[in-house]
This record gives sequence, structure tokens and C-alpha cells, in this order.
Amino acid sequence: MSKDHQVELGLSQSAKDQLELAAYWARMIARAGYFLGGFLALLQVLILVQFQRKIPAIRDATVESTIGLVPTIIMVVLVFYSSRKLHLFGSRANAALEGNDPLTLETSLANLHAFFRLFGILLLTMFVLYIAILVITSAAFFMQWGVH
Repeated sequence: MSKDHQVELGLSQSAKDQLELAAYWARMIARAGYFLGGFLALLQVLILVQFQRKIPAIRDATVESTIGLVPTIIMVVLVFYSSRKLHLFGSRANAALEGNDPLTLETSLANLHAFFRLFGILLLTMFVLYIAILVITSAAFFMQWGVH
């Protein structure tokens, strides 16, 4: 955006300071997320290799041993995606503040929105799974499933 056509962000200095601080912490949390995602992927590969070395039946059953990778791959993808959105929010918010660019601030906030949308979906999924497990275990207890 050229300086002639530049639009003022319209934020107070306090709001700019808070946004800059939020951007800093978003980038820090994103870096921790990148590290966690890489650590989870590496840990899963190491565990899979160890199991294949120690247990001959797993060595022969490649399909069964790789099915254990599916939840880890999903977790790693979710961690990297959410970390990426946080990192984009932080870096673009700083760029918007430095360049006084409302369009960059808009894309920054869109990345923050995507992060919180994913977080909400994951939270709702965990809550539904928790309720389902609670209902199933309560039913098992009251109907005495598994009691001989």
C-alpha cells in the first residue's frame, strides 16, 4: 500500500500495545506447538520402531502396526495447523502495526478466528466424547455388564 493511499488503523496506543503483546505471545505459543508436533511425530515413530523390534507378531503385521499411526498423524496435523494459524496471526499483526496496514490486520485477525474455530470444534468434540464415555460407563455399572 502506498503512503498516499494509506488508511489509519484507528487504534489507540494502548490497543496497539496490547495487540503487539498478543502477537508476541501467539508466536511463542506457536513455536511451542511446532516443537510439540515434531516431538509427537518423533515419539510415535520411535515407539513403532521399538515395538517392531521387540514383538515379532507386530513386525509381521504391518497393517495393524501402522493403524496406530492414524491418531498420531491426526494430532500432529491439528497441532501444526493451529500453531501455523497462531504464528500467522502474530507475524501479520506485527506487520500491520509496523506498516499501519488495515488489510494485513484483517488477515491477521482472520487467522486468529481460524485458530479459535478449530479450538472450539476440538473442545466440543472432547466434551461430546466425555459425555458418551460417562453414559456408557454409567450404563455398564448399573446394568452390571461384565459381572459373572
